[in-house]
Amino acid sequence: MDGAVHGVLKRGAVKLLLAASIAPIVAHLLATRESRGAILLVAAALCWTLDVVPDHVVALGLIVVWNVAAIGPSAPSISGFASPVWFLLLGVLAVGGCLARSGILQRIAFTLLSWFPATFAGQAVAFLVGGLVTTPLLPLNAARCALTAPLARQVAETLGYPARSRAAVGVGLAAFTGAGLLSRVFLSGAPLNLVAWSLLPPATRPGWWMWALAGAPTTLVITGGALTIILLTCRPADDRPIARDVIQRLRRDCGPLSGEAYLAGAAASVMLIGLVAGPCLGVDGAWFACLAVMALAATGVLTSEQIRSTIDWPFLIFLGVILSMPAMLHYIGVDTDLAGAVPRIVAGSHRSPAPTLALLFALATVTRFLLSEWVAVPLLTGILVPIAPSLGLDAWVVAFVVLSASNLWTVPYQLAAYRTFCSASEGYLFTHGQVRAFSVAYLLLSLWGILVSIPLWRLLGLLS
Repeated sequence: MDGAVHGVLKRGAVKLLLAASIAPIVAHLLATRESRGAILLVAAALCWTLDVVPDHVVALGLIVVWNVAAIGPSAPSISGFASPVWFLLLGVLAVGGCLARSGILQRIAFTLLSWFPATFAGQAVAFLVGGLVTTPLLPLNAARCALTAPLARQVAETLGYPARSRAAVGVGLAAFTGAGLLSRVFLSGAPLNLVAWSLLPPATRPGWWMWALAGAPTTLVITGGALTIILLTCRPADDRPIARDVIQRLRRDCGPLSGEAYLAGAAASVMLIGLVAGPCLGVDGAWFACLAVMALAATGVLTSEQIRSTIDWPFLIFLGVILSMPAMLHYIGVDTDLAGAVPRIVAGSHRSPAPTLALLFALATVTRFLLSEWVAVPLLTGILVPIAPSLGLDAWVVAFVVLSASNLWTVPYQLAAYRTFCSASEGYLFTHGQVRAFSVAYLLLSLWGILVSIPLWRLLGLLS
């Protein structure tokens, strides 16, 4: 009996000693708002990575703890909800929902089936080619994903592929690759491209055609590699084409377009024209998207009930917090700490191009696990561009590598375009578990595309 009591007392003493030793460490970590903020952001990233609770719940918790723990003022934690990007996706999701209900997307799907072979392989090529063509014209990858995902679902349903079947996964991956993952190979492919471009010294800023030429090897590697993987892993055993008369019959069965469908099409056209022409007019494309929503609501095409049911509000809550993270990181000074550490890591790399480019790619990838793309790209570009000459690299090469590595979606929260695509397709095409391996393969294709580009970059004078 005395031995048992002695054991209990001993264990209790050990616990007290551990608590006494840990308590000062915990107190030190929580002593400043900077350390509390860093712990909060890391905890949120872990919850998103492990999928502990729904993403929007973690996002709301992040805002609540930021304010309750007095880490900083409320403005940084909710700044993303005032971002034009947030209003852009609000408008695109609403207009996309109207297009899906109006039957216009069905007719576009039948057009794709008519122009390209009405088979799995033909439609995979159609979505990749279509994405490659529209990427430089519509410079918002999240908007392209929001508009393409319902169309891909419609094509999968028309071809008779059940939800989340192997063939539906292939169609979804082809559509997402074309609409969301080819954005880095054109200057006008995404807003972040323009942000990175603006951070380059004026003398090193390439024109649109020069950017496209220098990015061509990466384009070919990603497009060809993605198509090969999709055909090898997702192509159904019976990939017989749909007969042309069946396609024509299905088109006739849709009947004539209604007046509401014409209004939805007109609103979508105004939105697309505004997104393309907005930079030339000095007006953000988000306000054209909101104008389209306002017009549809005023004409009764988009009712209050449809606004509640069509728009993925949990996703928009999550996105608003993700867009707020740059302001939160800046407030607690994490971006300044990274700015001091990153150059020291890169400066010790080997001077030949391939290892240096691989190290830059790995550094950007690791950073993206911790920071959103809207933080990582401007931060790393601004830090690394000044030391590019000492690495034997043109400033654009550094920016392009950072941009390529930032298209990371191994865990869902990392890429807003991916979350937008999943939301707009309503989960019909795939689950994240079904495409996680492809996300890793895409990352390797991006790195391979950069390494393959070395001879061309030497020829263009981008490498010393």
